[in-house]
Amino acid sequence: ARRGSRQSAYRILGSRNPIALRRGIGDLWDSGKVDSDNSTDVVYDGAAPASGEQCYWQVRVWDELDRASPWSEPGHWQVGLLEASDWHAQWIAAAPDENSASPLFRRDFSLSGKIKRATACIYGLGWYELYLNGTKVGDQVLAPPNSHYDRVVLYDTFDVTKLLRQNGNAVGVMLGGGYDSTYSRWGWKWEKSKRFILQIRIDLADGSHQEIVSDQYWRSHEGPITVCGIYGGETYDARTEQSGWSAFGFNDRDWSAVIETESPGGRLVANTMPLLRVTQTISPVNMTEPRPGVFVVDMGQNFAGWARIRMQGQRGDSVKLHYSELIDSAGMIDPWTNRKATATDIYVFRGNGVESYEPRFTYHGFRYVEITGPRRKPMAEMVEGRVVH
Repeated sequence: ARRGSRQSAYRILGSRNPIALRRGIGDLWDSGKVDSDNSTDVVYDGAAPASGEQCYWQVRVWDELDRASPWSEPGHWQVGLLEASDWHAQWIAAAPDENSASPLFRRDFSLSGKIKRATACIYGLGWYELYLNGTKVGDQVLAPPNSHYDRVVLYDTFDVTKLLRQNGNAVGVMLGGGYDSTYSRWGWKWEKSKRFILQIRIDLADGSHQEIVSDQYWRSHEGPITVCGIYGGETYDARTEQSGWSAFGFNDRDWSAVIETESPGGRLVANTMPLLRVTQTISPVNMTEPRPGVFVVDMGQNFAGWARIRMQGQRGDSVKLHYSELIDSAGMIDPWTNRKATATDIYVFRGNGVESYEPRFTYHGFRYVEITGPRRKPMAEMVEGRVVH
């Protein structure tokens, strides 16, 4: 709050225990008082923490008059799984005869004590969604990021403590799409079968721990997504949904046994990139009907993402969403900038009141959405733009 104020020194403490840290004990690292005005890119120089270990830190600074600030609130980070031997899970895939565009995987499990902390590490190809007890883990989309799959694969890590229960639990994984053969020729492609690896470590209050891993005991089934491609779009048949498939106690007797498969070849490395997320939801600025039964929604801006719809239809009816950046002089969409991409999402209604849909395993660059198929004229407010970056 004073002109000419500046940092003259800093001190950083790192500890395995947040209580010890508040007492001024840095059992991992105590930088001591360092005469420096540097406040960024200070490289950790303490004891090597263990694989998967939770570490806590805090900092204080001195001003130009050598007056010390209070200690900051503790921050924390978690160490990745540093060695291949830290992974006790197997790569698994659906049985070869399933050949599903978006297979589902599940497993029930129970815990033997009170939960202290739980961490999930997962990597899935082409893209994945992770579920625990019926809830999607995290708000990321189109994960994992593209990489040179035979060199490095970037797994994601999530704190899932609050999603677990004392007794019965269920874990589910949905796979689909990804950076497949249709992806940009300048990107790395995944053209083999869909597969994933998952490891959940659950630390219990009594000091013991359990691990839930991907292995031969999982079950798989075709999901409601029948077509998905990074540029082509997604087809979702809501009539084939497996209600409650990622919840404990779901009857999976008609599901298939999984197979263990090989890794993509790359080294598993913790992903530290910012995750792709839906960062904004926008409303249309206009909707027209340039031809009977053809409705064109103008989102008002060009962006990457997809549309979310809330509509009603009879069982087996479908609605088609075709995306474009431009319209022609007649008000019809002009998809020439899509090149060979069909850029079309199709939703098949289950016939149960108002239904909501947005794709999972595709994305589009667009401003306009052409809607065809509904029995009744849609309203603009039934469509939203989901901005992703």
